Amino acid sequence: MATEAERLSFIRDAGWEDYCLDHVPADFSSRTFMRLTREGGHPSSVILMDAGTDTHTDAFVHLSTLLRRLGIAAPTIYASDIIRGLVLMEDFGTENVGQLLDAGRDRSFFDAQAVSILARIHKDFRETMLGAFKTSFFNAALFSEQAALFLDYYYPRLFRRSATVRERALFASAWHQVLSPLDSLPRSLLLRDFMPDNMMLLPQPVMGETVGLIDFQDAGLGCIAYDLASWCEEVRRDGGLSQMEDVVQSYCTLNNMVSFDTLLAATQVYAAQRHTRILGILVKLNRLDHIPRVWRTLQALLKVPALTPVRHWFLSCPPPQ
Repeated sequence: MATEAERLSFIRDAGWEDYCLDHVPADFSSRTFMRLTREGGHPSSVILMDAGTDTHTDAFVHLSTLLRRLGIAAPTIYASDIIRGLVLMEDFGTENVGQLLDAGRDRSFFDAQAVSILARIHKDFRETMLGAFKTSFFNAALFSEQAALFLDYYYPRLFRRSATVRERALFASAWHQVLSPLDSLPRSLLLRDFMPDNMMLLPQPVMGETVGLIDFQDAGLGCIAYDLASWCEEVRRDGGLSQMEDVVQSYCTLNNMVSFDTLLAATQVYAAQRHTRILGILVKLNRLDHIPRVWRTLQALLKVPALTPVRHWFLSCPPPQ
């Protein structure tokens, strides 16, 4: 993270000498966020992000501009210091969609907004829009590798021992079997952490949009089904999995690049991969309160025929110690 002197210098250079500061909660993020407010200026408030030197600040700045080119409400970047990981950006307010759902707001409106955003990105994005910017290609090999976080952290906690070389090899093989066919499906910009907690209900429309996106610096290229799976995850709350068929059907109505059955099966596979990986992350971060919900969701997903090889791997595991 930047030093206080570096932050103050950055803020002054951006023209924000007189301001009040409030910290903004960031949940799982390693970055810190602060809201700066002032009297009589325009804008009257901005968000200062301090991402440190290893959290893809350059990607955040680049992709925010790219998303706005696609007509998606991402924050305007007022100033940035890529080296120190500092960004001064548009304030999207305080109404986080994940928090609104937790407070009882009906999710159907936000599901429709999410589907509309993804359909527009997948129709209009071209890889040439990235220019010289380099990003990861999320294919079966990378997704299989990421799923192994389950073996690194969750497996030792459950079984009181590390996974054997053979168990790791069979795990990788099972995931590769279910993920490899998806590499032939249409691909586009993959936001990767596209979820209710990274969407804001805007206090006033931005570019004609009522919701805006945050936290997309880990985006890459990949199958169009992945962000549908990400939106329907159940890490922080129930309800995503039960809405998955409707979400996929709504997407197909707007963008029929592949059939409903094919896209639903792909979304289910990616959802299982995502929840498997997140079980490892939760143990790594000691966020154990989320584990029961994530594990239940994964068990439900493993009943899907497309995930049979992975289900067989889980069934072959020894009883917990």
